[in-house]
Amino acid sequence: MSRWNLKMAAPQHSHSSEEVRRTTLLLSAIRLSSLALLFFAVSVSSIGVRGAQVLVLYDERTDMAGLAMFDAGFSQEVRAASRERVEIFREPMDLSRFDSPAYRAALREFLRAKYAEKKIDVAVAVMQPALDFLLESTNAILSSVPIVFCGIDRTKAESQKFPPRVTGILLKREFAPTLRLASKIHPDTKRIAVVAGTSEFDRQLLDQARAEFAPFESRFKFTYYTKQPLGEVLAELSRLPPRTLVLYTTMFRDGAGKACVPHEVAERISASANAPVYGFLDQYVGHGIVGGRLYSLGTHGEAAARLVTQILHGKSPAEIPPREPDTSVTQFDWRQMERWKIKESQLPSEGVIRFRPPSFWREHGRLVLVAAALILVQAWVIGGLILHRARTRRAEDKLVESEKSMNLAADAAHLGLVVWNTSEARMWTSANWKEIHGYRSDDEVRFEELLQRIHPEDREMVERKVKDALQKTGPFVVQHRVILPGGRLRWIAKSGRVEPVANNGHVRLVGVAMDITERMEAEEAAREVSGKLITAQEDERRRIARDLHDDLNQRLALLSVEADLLGQMEQQPSARPLIQDIASQIRSLSSEIHKLSYQLHPAKLEQLGLVSATRALCNEEVKVARTVIEFVHSGVPRDLNKAAALCLFRIVQECLKNIGRHSHATQARVELMRKEGEVMLTVSDNGDGFDMATVARHAGLGLVGMRERVRLVNGHISFSSERGKGTQVEVRVPIAAKG
Repeated sequence: MSRWNLKMAAPQHSHSSEEVRRTTLLLSAIRLSSLALLFFAVSVSSIGVRGAQVLVLYDERTDMAGLAMFDAGFSQEVRAASRERVEIFREPMDLSRFDSPAYRAALREFLRAKYAEKKIDVAVAVMQPALDFLLESTNAILSSVPIVFCGIDRTKAESQKFPPRVTGILLKREFAPTLRLASKIHPDTKRIAVVAGTSEFDRQLLDQARAEFAPFESRFKFTYYTKQPLGEVLAELSRLPPRTLVLYTTMFRDGAGKACVPHEVAERISASANAPVYGFLDQYVGHGIVGGRLYSLGTHGEAAARLVTQILHGKSPAEIPPREPDTSVTQFDWRQMERWKIKESQLPSEGVIRFRPPSFWREHGRLVLVAAALILVQAWVIGGLILHRARTRRAEDKLVESEKSMNLAADAAHLGLVVWNTSEARMWTSANWKEIHGYRSDDEVRFEELLQRIHPEDREMVERKVKDALQKTGPFVVQHRVILPGGRLRWIAKSGRVEPVANNGHVRLVGVAMDITERMEAEEAAREVSGKLITAQEDERRRIARDLHDDLNQRLALLSVEADLLGQMEQQPSARPLIQDIASQIRSLSSEIHKLSYQLHPAKLEQLGLVSATRALCNEEVKVARTVIEFVHSGVPRDLNKAAALCLFRIVQECLKNIGRHSHATQARVELMRKEGEVMLTVSDNGDGFDMATVARHAGLGLVGMRERVRLVNGHISFSSERGKGTQVEVRVPIAAKG
C-alpha cells in the first residue's frame, strides 16, 4: 500500500494515533534504507573503475603511423568513456626487427617482472602476434586477466578456440572497394601494378587482395611487384606505361628481406611512380597515396576502447562475443588530387578530402568580423565624442590649469605624464612624455597615431590593455617598445588608471611613462651571455668527450691488448699475475673514460634520438644507483630539434644524478609525452624530498642550470617536493622551439 493510500485509509479504519505514528516511522525508515542502498550501489559502481590499469601490447613499435593512430583513438575513447582515472601501459614488441624464441622468452620474463606489482584489469593485444604471445605466456604473466584482441580478421579468429576471458574486435579489411573506386575515377585504366612486401603479414594481405582482384582480371592486366628489392620496385614504377594505376597493400619486408616501415614505403612509391597510387589503410593518407576506401585504425581503436570500458564496468568477456564493426572510411589527399588533375566532381559524395588549404573566408573570416566590429565600435566612439564635445570643455579648462603643476612633478621624477579625456581625440602630455616617445615639443598627440609608433609585435597587446582599462575604469600596467623617428627602438614602462569624468558618461585616462631602455638592454645582454655560456659549455663538453673517446680511450684499449699479449708470452710465472692485473686495471680505466665521455656528450642523442638516449641513460643509472627507474614515452617525435632534445636530456641527467646522490629513493619514474604542440617531461621519485622554501632562497647550480636551459628553448619548468614525500620535476618544451 502506498503512502497516499495509507493516508486515505486512516479515517475509514479509525486507527489510533499510536498506529499512525508507527506507520509514519516505518515509512521514513523505508525511505532512508532506499536512499542508503542507492548510495551504496552508486559507490560500488564508481569504485569498480577507480584507478583502473590497462596494458596494451603492440606487435610493432608505436611510432609507426598505423599503430600511432590506433593508440590515439583507443586512449581518447577509453578515458572519455570511463568515470574514473584509467592508467594505460604500452608495450611495443617490435617483432618485425626482433622475432626469435630467445627474444620472446626474454620479453616474457621482462613483462612478468615489470608488472608483478601492478594489478592489470584488462590486457589489450593489438594484432595476431601480440595475442599469440599473451596466450602462450598465460602461466607466466597475466594468468587470469581479461584479454581484448583487435586487428585480427574473422578467418583467423574462427580458427582459434579462445578461453572464456578472451574477446575482441574483428578486423574487416577489403581491397576490392578501393580498386572499384579508383577505376571509376580513372575510367581509361588498362593496367594495375600491385606493390606488397614479403613478411608473413604482407603475404597474408596480398593473398586476400589477389582473391578479391580475381573478378577484375578480365578487365585489367595485373602485375605484382613483391619479390624484388625495394630499389628495383621503385625503378620499375618510374617506367610504368600509360593508363596504369598503382595499388599498395603493405611492406614490412621487401623482396631482399630488408625490414621496412610501411608508411615510409608509401612515400617513396608515390615519389617514384609515374602513375597515381591508391591504398587500403587510412594511415597512408598524407604519405603519398591519392586515397581510397580505407580501413581506419583510429576507428578500430575506438571500438576496442568501448569494449574495454564495458569490462572495466564489470561485464565478463564471456558475455561479450567478438564484434566486427564497419571501420572503413573514404578519404582523399587534396595534394595528390592536384598532382594527378583529379576533380572533386569525380569523387563519391561520401568522400572526405584532407589537407585542402582553407578558403580566405574560412581562414580570415573571424578576423574580418572582428575588424568590422572594431570599425563599428570606433565609429560609435567617434560619433559619441563629437556629440558630447561641448560638455567636456569645462573639464579641459581644469586640465589646462593643472598642467603646469603636473609638468613640474614629472620633471622632478624623470617621468612623462599623460591625461586623455575619451571625449576628445587629442591627448595632453608633458614635455618629458613627448621626449620619451620621440615627439617634438609642438606636436599634437592622438591615441591612434601613438599606436602606429608602438612596435608591431607589441601594438595589439597595448591596445587591448588600454581598452580593457577604459571599459572597466580601473588601473593598468604595460611595458612595450616604440620606434622613434630614425628607426631606433626604446623600451617604455607605463602605469596609470582610468576614472569617470563627472556624470557625463565619459572617462579619463591618467598615466605615467618611464624610459627603461637601459634596464631592458642590460637584461637582454645578460640572457645572451647566459645562452652563450651554456652553448660554450656544451661545445667544450663535446670537444673533451671526443678527445677522451677518440684519443685517450683508444690508446688505453691498445695498451690493454698489448698487456694481454705480454701476459701470454713465456716468461717468469710470478710476473704473469701482475701483468694480468695491469691489463684488468687498464680495461677498467678505459671503461670509466668511455662512461665519462658519454656523460660529457651523449652521442646516442644525435644518432638515435631523445627517446632512445633517455632510455639508455635510465638503464645506466639503474646499474649505478640501484634504484628502480621506470621509463614511459608516447608520441615524442624522432626529429625533435637539437636544442629542445639536448635540454630535456640534460634535465633528465641532472634529475637522475640528484636522485642517486641525495634522495635515497627506491623508485623513480621518467615520462616523455607529446601533448598538442609540446613535449612534456616528468621526473618523479619517492625519496626524501626537500623544503621548497629553503631551495627557493638557496638554489644550487643544478636547479639554476635547469631553469636557464628551459628558458633558452622558450619552455616552462616547475618543481614540487615535500620532505618525506618525494620530488617531481615537470618540463614543457614547444616542439617548434628553434635550435
